Amino acid sequence: MNAYKTFTNQSDVELTMTLLIRKGEDPQENYGTKIVTLTPKSTKGVEFGNDKNAYLNGIRIEASCNGSTLLLEQRVYHRDSEFDQILNNYNNVVIVAIQPLLLEAYD
Repeated sequence: MNAYKTFTNQSDVELTMTLLIRKGEDPQENYGTKIVTLTPKSTKGVEFGNDKNAYLNGIRIEASCNGSTLLLEQRVYHRDSEFDQILNNYNNVVIVAIQPLLLEAYD
């Protein structure tokens, strides 16, 4: 039986998410990936992994913002870290916002 989570995109842009699936319980081991597209303000149920590989190791997000592509990735390195708990202790994960890189330029 596959693992299952519901993801909600509260941002104003379409997101392409790559779920990084953990092999077993060790965050240092990777099982595979699952790619999911979320339109703005949408919710989608996602199946991933299997009975033995039912945890997420991280998430990679790609979005087009203001004429450029934004790539974000966050990974779990320690079990029970705050990010590990967000990804693995709850059935619903909400992406509240994505923050583009903030740059300033001057001469």
